[in-house]
Amino acid sequence: MTGRFSQFTMTTSQNKRIVWTDSLKGWLMLLVIIGHALQSALGTGCEDNHLWSIIYSFHMPAFMAVSGWLAFRPNGGGG
Repeated sequence: MTGRFSQFTMTTSQNKRIVWTDSLKGWLMLLVIIGHALQSALGTGCEDNHLWSIIYSFHMPAFMAVSGWLAFRPNGGGG
């Protein structure tokens, strides 16, 4: 892939990977780990923690949206 996004794409013999989407998925996975660690550490009081509430408000929907977007194949092949 050439052009303005070429620095964000990594090409292998099998497929092309978009680096920023892999990074985004990695950050979202890290938020899952942090959210679960907070939940374990705080116990039943985790709902009152603002950081936990912020993380749990978007981390899984965002991860699913990014994963679904990457699984879409425009030729109708599905995921």
